Amino acid sequence: MYAGCGNATGDVLVFSLDDETGAIEPRASVASGSSTSFAALHPSGRFLYTTQNRADRLTAFAVEGDGLRRLNDVAIRGIPGAEQSGPAHVAVDGSGRWLLAANYRGHNVVVFALGADGRIGAQVASASAGTHAHFACLDPSNRFLFVPFLGADVVAQYRFDAATGALAPNDPPAMRTPAGEGPRHLAFHPDGRRGYLLTELGASVFACNFDERAGTLVPFQQIAALPADYTGRRWAADIHVHPSGRFVYASNRAHDSLAAFAVDATSGRLTLIGFEPTRGQTPRSFQIDPSGRFLVVANQDSGTLATFAIDPATGRLTHLATQPAGENLYFVLLARIRHM
Repeated sequence: MYAGCGNATGDVLVFSLDDETGAIEPRASVASGSSTSFAALHPSGRFLYTTQNRADRLTAFAVEGDGLRRLNDVAIRGIPGAEQSGPAHVAVDGSGRWLLAANYRGHNVVVFALGADGRIGAQVASASAGTHAHFACLDPSNRFLFVPFLGADVVAQYRFDAATGALAPNDPPAMRTPAGEGPRHLAFHPDGRRGYLLTELGASVFACNFDERAGTLVPFQQIAALPADYTGRRWAADIHVHPSGRFVYASNRAHDSLAAFAVDATSGRLTLIGFEPTRGQTPRSFQIDPSGRFLVVANQDSGTLATFAIDPATGRLTHLATQPAGENLYFVLLARIRHM
């Protein structure tokens, strides 16, 4: 398990997660550079990539046992005229040849080549569909890219060429959300036929049908990720689908909670299960372990990791433990890695 800190040195923390008990044990820590806001693991499990959202750079690491060895870092630029980039998210495509990053303050999505040795190479593509690109999500086929532009209330839809790294607008070029919703993160259902979009400013989840041939999303349901009587700030952050496909979870930073939803197996529609306090402040990021048994939340402002057990029948969460982890926690990433 990896966690990133928004501190001056951008620490990346390495933990082990016991997949029987859910217990977390610190393993290592390495400085990324400055304010590590997100990370992505290479499909091989051999390399890790992080964003430095205050230094406008991306960093590559080699995964070596419980530790990380820095390989290289590169500058990342926004659209012409943007004074900063602010990379908010990074992803590796299914082939392991391309690194994709969404620049929040640079208002674009950028593609870099990856070397066989894991190093970040040259930029090969850049595209923009508005302001504040927040996420870069490839569909399960690795042929289509979706980028929520929070400031434009659109999810840009691109055709992605895994041979060259090129991006081309799809038809239609974007899925729109109601004004002021602020699309932020997107997660695909394991069946590959649906996607679930979380909006930051509206704190809504949009259930979408996914046309696997055309590579386009069409929303069919909007459901609140906050209690009906909540009157505070709407500030949603992260969304994930359970590996079984039966449940969807979303985090609320101002409400300090996780919203849990049941997925109808036929229609894909969501039904609210309930809300679970995250036992900390500002749950910016969370992840479900690959087995589907545990969920771990990174509480940014309290600097803690909270672990929950997931009931496989009901989707409800049971709090197991909360422990201090690091300053200004931005993300948590869970992966099962086989060390060679």
